Amino acid sequence: MEKSQLIEKVKEFIVKLTSQPVAEPVKLGEAMTSDGKKIMFEGDVISEGANLLMVDEAGNQGPVPNGDYTMEDGTVVSVMDSKVSKITVKEEEIPSEEPAKEPAPVEPKMAQLESQVNQLQKQVEDLTKLNAEFIEQQKVVMSSVQSLLETPVQMSKQEPNRELRSFEKHLAEQKRRNELLKGL
Repeated sequence: MEKSQLIEKVKEFIVKLTSQPVAEPVKLGEAMTSDGKKIMFEGDVISEGANLLMVDEAGNQGPVPNGDYTMEDGTVVSVMDSKVSKITVKEEEIPSEEPAKEPAPVEPKMAQLESQVNQLQKQVEDLTKLNAEFIEQQKVVMSSVQSLLETPVQMSKQEPNRELRSFEKHLAEQKRRNELLKGL
């Protein structure tokens, strides 16, 4: 039986006996202070509320005395009762060698923006004129369509019987031919 299988069997046996699961081991991270002291903490990164242990040169672990500890990366960890009470992240300093860059002058940008606004206003005016022309053309077209719609109605009112009379003449001629044919 492999070692991991044996451990699992022992855990299962303990769980059965105590009816409580066996706690997983706590993962500990390590960090060094700027003066070379080794501090261990729970988890992957130091966070507020984490329990801390200090490890001396001989490897002995003990409580971390109250106070502020500067870590290698410049972060300051405040400790109270071997727990992290506060973390202050070091702010990156801007090298004083480089002069501060002056902001770009605003005037050229303002002139460019004013020019763009003027162009847009002209485009809006042109579009407004085109829209008015389109509306007028649409009115003319609609008037023409209305006129065409009314024209056939007017013609049928003026000469309603023209086609009817033509058809009646045709029928009369047809009757006459039929009578002539009967007499033969």
